[in-house]
Amino acid sequence: MIVVADVSLWGFFRWAEDRLRLIGIKVVYPPARATDYAIAELARRLNAVVVTTDKRFPYEGKVVLEFPTNKKPKYEKLYTQLMKKLLGGAMSNSQDSRFTPRQPPYSPPRARIKPEGLVVKVHEPRTR
Repeated sequence: MIVVADVSLWGFFRWAEDRLRLIGIKVVYPPARATDYAIAELARRLNAVVVTTDKRFPYEGKVVLEFPTNKKPKYEKLYTQLMKKLLGGAMSNSQDSRFTPRQPPYSPPRARIKPEGLVVKVHEPRTR
């Protein structure tokens, strides 16, 4: 996935760039004096998502982060907002993955095969 950073969020994206790269998200920085329309055109050409704080940004594939105006934003909170909006609800507030019981990974039943190709016995995986 490619994300185009709006000029107002460059500091945040410089902080989060390594974290985003680890999960497969590439950050693109437009030129500093680029207008909103130029940023939108760049995003269209790259088939990318624009992350901005402007609700009226002229692009359909945008993610708007709620930016506090009365105090300095915490980058961790902006990062959480970004992940929730990019993943489209895959992260849930009501259920944290750290507290859900772990389930063993699915493995199909194993079978022993004779050299002639006949199945002798099927072994089911143990359940706890």
